[in-house]
Amino acid sequence: MIQSIYMKKILLIFMTSWLLLTGFAQVGKPIDDSLEINSGTIRYEAVDKFDLSFFEGSDPKTKDWLASMPKGIKLNKVLYFDDEYSLYEEDANSTQGESDEKTQTMIYKMDYISGPNPKTIKIFLDQSNGTKIEQLEFMGRNFIINSNQNQWDWRPEADQVKILGYICMSARTTIGNKELRAWFAPDIQTWTGPNNYRGLPGLILAVDIDGENVLLATSVVLGNSEEQKIIKPNNGKLISTSDFGKLYDQKIKEYEEMIKSKGTAKGDAAKKY
Repeated sequence: MIQSIYMKKILLIFMTSWLLLTGFAQVGKPIDDSLEINSGTIRYEAVDKFDLSFFEGSDPKTKDWLASMPKGIKLNKVLYFDDEYSLYEEDANSTQGESDEKTQTMIYKMDYISGPNPKTIKIFLDQSNGTKIEQLEFMGRNFIINSNQNQWDWRPEADQVKILGYICMSARTTIGNKELRAWFAPDIQTWTGPNNYRGLPGLILAVDIDGENVLLATSVVLGNSEEQKIIKPNNGKLISTSDFGKLYDQKIKEYEEMIKSKGTAKGDAAKKY
């Protein structure tokens, strides 16, 4: 109840900021106890962008080849949430088939150029204490990392869109040199969202990075009975964030030394296709 009251106060702050920006236009439905949502299942289409910075300075032939290739991988994800916890993972019920030949080629190319990269399998958020548990896959092994949830410095904006019938407000934040924009639905009063994105007074239904959409909700089912799927990840070796960082740095160093021993630098590898 305390969390619900606090959420409504923050929502009112966002709504007030939004109304001042838009000249008191109407947004969504009125805030009311009857609108509280205690659980739900949200499915998303996620786009995992390739890091194409390795191809900078490539010859014209390679640039022409790159222009014809996909710039990322589309993935189907699912978010389960209730009033205390949420779990974000790959959608096991997805009918998405294997990637096409060009996408497979790019995946192989990027893996070779950039070296081993951790893959996020599951993200479990505990809303009551602000902690998270991540299950990562790295070089064929699973790891479990316990840490605090990301804190986002959101800035409310005047824009609104409708996603799956829900009027969504927007907020921005900056991560390094990237601009992140989230679209959240005040009518679905929960703090959670896909991936590590959270902290807005409403469910996050879409995320853009540098003007390109990377997450978009494809279905919303509220008040359902899939809460039993919200289970803490436990399949992997427990490791601290700092120790995992050291392991990652070590494996990247070993990989780069292996590449050098073969007489191919990363930059040269990117120019070969």
